[in-house]
Amino acid sequence: MRKTTKLLLSIGVLIGTIILYQAGPYILSTAGLTPASPYYAQFLIGLLLLIWISGVVVICILIRVLIWDGLVKRATGLSSSGLIKQLSDFTIILIAVPLAAKVIFDQNVIAFVTALGAVGVVLSFGIKELISDLMTGLAVNLEHSFTIGDWISIHDGQAGQIFGRVTQIHWRTTHLVDENQSYFIVPNREIGNSTITVYSNPTPHYRFAVPVELDYTVEAADAKRILFAAAMAVTQNPTFVRAPKPSIVIENFLASGVGYSVRFCLDMSDDVSVVNAKSLVLESIFRHLRLEGLSPSFSKLESYPSEFPDLLAVRPPPDPAKVLANISFLKLLTDTERDYISKHGRISLWKPQQTIIEKGDAGESMFVVLEGVLEVFGNSENGVRIRVGQIQAGEIFGEMSLLTGEPRNATIIAIGPVRTLEITKGEFAKILQARPEICETLADIMSERQRDSESALSDEETEAQRQHIAKQVYSKVQAFFGISK
Repeated sequence: MRKTTKLLLSIGVLIGTIILYQAGPYILSTAGLTPASPYYAQFLIGLLLLIWISGVVVICILIRVLIWDGLVKRATGLSSSGLIKQLSDFTIILIAVPLAAKVIFDQNVIAFVTALGAVGVVLSFGIKELISDLMTGLAVNLEHSFTIGDWISIHDGQAGQIFGRVTQIHWRTTHLVDENQSYFIVPNREIGNSTITVYSNPTPHYRFAVPVELDYTVEAADAKRILFAAAMAVTQNPTFVRAPKPSIVIENFLASGVGYSVRFCLDMSDDVSVVNAKSLVLESIFRHLRLEGLSPSFSKLESYPSEFPDLLAVRPPPDPAKVLANISFLKLLTDTERDYISKHGRISLWKPQQTIIEKGDAGESMFVVLEGVLEVFGNSENGVRIRVGQIQAGEIFGEMSLLTGEPRNATIIAIGPVRTLEITKGEFAKILQARPEICETLADIMSERQRDSESALSDEETEAQRQHIAKQVYSKVQAFFGISK
């Protein structure tokens, strides 16, 4: 709308000036001026200059609307930058000035252009850095190496590495804003002399990596499985990309352990904090390592007075009882009870994409995730399977079937390799029959979990709804395990 208004206004001025020029002699004669009067010629030359300027403005606007915002945009699908349009306007003006000198003032065009060239040569020595900025800015716009909105990193510049999102590209400078909202104005010649990493082009998905060092006693297969689960656990965050999936590679062997690289992809099409994303990945890695009784490796200084130990001995498998101790659902059990469950439960290793339980199937057991990440699927109203969440190491699923014998209420599928501990009704029945008083506490926990999975209620309804669900679960647990009140 603004461009149309400008175009119509410029055309109006041009037409009005032409009409005024045509009526000029009549107007001047009415004012008592003759062709011999000095003001007579000056008035007409002024009108010619105004016609010339108006015509140049109309041509510039037409080229912008028809060429850059029309043909070029339809052909490439990209909007031409302001720098390209300004260069187009400058070229038209550069052509119009000597032509105006010839047509209006009857000057020698060749002499005029030669004089301008001489002046340009002299000026170029004094403003060569400015010219370098202009030429680099022009090259960036013509090549579309990066555009406004792209995340880029400028390496080896005088200010060191600069990482940010491009907000403006001008004749002399390019403007960036980093994830801390710091504003950078970079001369275009620095961009021309530096290596540029474009994170959001040609696709908005860019792969980053965080290094992790683990002890030599950790088998590579175990390390990769644990680190993969930790990386997949954070992909529910919309900043992360689920496909392609994270990957784990061994990068090198270090003095204190094996160096792994945890690679993951971020969506760089919007505002994103790479620092925060890496922090989330490292937090998840730390959590999964703690569940396995592991930690990142560190430099050690040890002395062995007798026989030198085998430092490459395979580590023992993690103690499931330690994982059970950190699960809120099982914290009310004693150490002896958790140890009994961990010893009598069945440990299974599941392959990627293997279905562990299917929605609607009968079941009388609960699963504790010792390693890995799983996806939770439910059914929509039309029966289509939809992903509703994920389960990480240190969490449980199937607890309602264990306590009440109800059919499975979701489908659980392993994303990568997964290790689980299955607790059956037989093992749990011995604990409940020995301590029936914990049934009510378990019912409260189950009602809270069930209420959280349903739609939120108002504050007045929440407590009443929770108590109602708790009573229902408590009755089902008593009936299923044959526990008297």
